[in-house]
Amino acid sequence: MRKPPALVALLLGTTLAIAACGSDSGDSGDDATTESGVTVSGEFGDKPELGIPDQEPSDELVVDVLTEGDGDEVEAGDFLLAHYLGQTWEPAEGDEANVFDNSYDRDEPAGFTIGQGSVITGWDEGLVGQTIGSRVLLSIPPDMGYADAPPEGSTIEPGATLVFVVDIVDTIGADAGVSGTPAADLPADLPTVAGEDADQPTVEFPATATPVTTSTSDVLIEGDGEELGETLVVKIVQASYTSKETQASSWDEGRGPLTLTPDQLPGLAEALDGQKVGTRVLVRIAAADNVTEQAPNGEPIAIVVDVIGTF
Repeated sequence: MRKPPALVALLLGTTLAIAACGSDSGDSGDDATTESGVTVSGEFGDKPELGIPDQEPSDELVVDVLTEGDGDEVEAGDFLLAHYLGQTWEPAEGDEANVFDNSYDRDEPAGFTIGQGSVITGWDEGLVGQTIGSRVLLSIPPDMGYADAPPEGSTIEPGATLVFVVDIVDTIGADAGVSGTPAADLPADLPTVAGEDADQPTVEFPATATPVTTSTSDVLIEGDGEELGETLVVKIVQASYTSKETQASSWDEGRGPLTLTPDQLPGLAEALDGQKVGTRVLVRIAAADNVTEQAPNGEPIAIVVDVIGTF
């Protein structure tokens, strides 16, 4: 499969911050001491503060459930919605805690596929099997974190032990898909899209499916789920009018659902006005809106967007 044009490659390569409905949970106590020796203050949903002990960290993954939620169990392949704070075991210069990232300051949980290699191994192994509403502390050795290759530009040193507090907000199951009523009176020049529920949709280009000169979006299935919020959890398939082939898909190995806001694709916000979870939209991108190194004159494409969740 060829490299997808930049428009959707950007979406597939980015996990945006999102939120979702919460679940019932208890409260974690102030300055709870964990198996790893780390102390954690604050309650589920609040930005925690961590105290790192004056000792060497374990060279194995240490998982401490600070608050056990009463929601569903997290399964491999789920799209996980969580708040988190991450810092290294060793302090930064000046003995200050090296907090390298947290979602609490953004006031929005993050979303990602869990248990399938989309995140570091310590997250995959430490969070699958936990329950929604849980606050979990992870002490992650280097070989289950970033080892000697931390993200470029981060304050994480090579070989660092990572410490995370994770509040599990919600999950969207791997079997989530479209559900609703086929839209009526569709334009005659649309590509043909087939597929139901959580199956990967297929896109074909009959002779009547001519590229558009102005990018636009059309609802194919009117969803019957909850009302849409500002951010969507979606699965997508992108296909080319030129090659008649699929170029990128959320169903590809190592990928999964992603998040986007309706203004990230042309006409999507207008098409989704009044729609619900379960909606399927076909976005047709004009060549002029998809100029890439591979196609310097532009390439017309079609993107199927299945809305499987929202906040």
